[in-house]
Amino acid sequence: MPRSLRARPQVDESATFPQHALDALIQADLHAVHIPEEYGGAGADALATVIVIEEVGRACASSSLISAVNLMRKARAAGR
Repeated sequence: MPRSLRARPQVDESATFPQHALDALIQADLHAVHIPEEYGGAGADALATVIVIEEVGRACASSSLISAVNLMRKARAAGR
């Protein structure tokens, strides 16, 4: 996991978006693991996606929400 994903308390304290975390996820190609490959993602299944969310959460709970929210948006769109 990228070192830049380590928790930064000021993100929670200031209620700001953890841009550093998104940048690190993009650099590590972990920002869109659940998106099909033909749309620029990794094409990972649900279990692999949850593992990524869990591992990112070990470093920084706030940062893990980036992938989690994206996954929830995809699930909601699929249910329409």
